Amino acid sequence: DWYMQDCFILGMMKYSGFLAVVSEWFFQNVSAPLFPMVAFLSAAVVNLLIPSGGGQWAVQGPILMEAGMKLGLQSSHLVLAFSYGDQLTNMLQPFWALPLLSITGIPAIRLLKYTALYFLVALLVFSVGILFLMWVSCRAVCRNNQGFQEFTSNFDLIF
Repeated sequence: DWYMQDCFILGMMKYSGFLAVVSEWFFQNVSAPLFPMVAFLSAAVVNLLIPSGGGQWAVQGPILMEAGMKLGLQSSHLVLAFSYGDQLTNMLQPFWALPLLSITGIPAIRLLKYTALYFLVALLVFSVGILFLMWVSCRAVCRNNQGFQEFTSNFDLIF
């Protein structure tokens, strides 16, 4: 029955137009250098609703790729940001740990205490990594674009 629920959520998110509206809003309001971070965070949130990576990509992939092309971003950066967001919230879902829990007899809540801590650490590490990747990419490739120049000059203060 869980797969029926997953399909229902997938269909509701995709065919209601909710993700398209959200994607268009981000495209209009988020600069190109920060869009991979938005892809990362949105993948993390949507993964809580659609735990299947393939189902999640079916919903978000076309939207992210279209917005990324409009913003002139490399698709590889967006796919990596999406994948990291998907992986991040897998720590909060015990589906991957069901065999482990049944073998060890540990209740899920006990495991979640540790995975929640790793979730917070990974959120920080992945966020800094994605921002650093975009900073390096922007400095190397996009020196003529004013938005990228503003983005990299703000990061010069940090790095």
